[in-house]
Amino acid sequence: MAYAGGIIEDPITKQRITFIKTARDTYGELLRFEVRMASGGFIHRHMHPVQQERVEVVSGTLRFRIKGGERSLASGETLVVNPQEAHEWHNECGEDAVFIVEVSPALKTERGLEIIFGLAKEGKTNQNGRPKNVLQRGIIAYDFMNEVALPGIPLVVQKAVVAPLAALGQLLGYRPHYSRHGDDDEAP
Repeated sequence: MAYAGGIIEDPITKQRITFIKTARDTYGELLRFEVRMASGGFIHRHMHPVQQERVEVVSGTLRFRIKGGERSLASGETLVVNPQEAHEWHNECGEDAVFIVEVSPALKTERGLEIIFGLAKEGKTNQNGRPKNVLQRGIIAYDFMNEVALPGIPLVVQKAVVAPLAALGQLLGYRPHYSRHGDDDEAP
């Protein structure tokens, strides 16, 4: 379970997150964390159906792709990503980039980060940072669809495609979260 000061790392996307304020700390209103992203690190293209995301660069430079365009953010600059806006970012500056991310409402975002980062450390994610196993990917995608989804495909379509994978994955013993990845219980 995420807690203020807790650290998780993803060797694939080259990120280290330190939680500053968790959903529990803010009664679900906000998740705030610091990201240290090594050169070559990235966050793949995605969108948040109902959450707003605010990114403030502390040091280094991030390259954002958002709203069909690209822009760089340097130290002291901030970008707000509104719900349903497709976005991705990369650290192409040759040094670590450090930035603060705020996601509101928090929903289950911290749990999703713990799971994906945990799977990455176990070698169970692909070069894009997504679970290699399609059933594992489906059950996680279904469980966290309010937090993160694919842009350009209506949510109702994504849910219809992912639901059978999630159901089959659950029948075969896959879960959307595991205690070894920071969750308190093993139940789906």
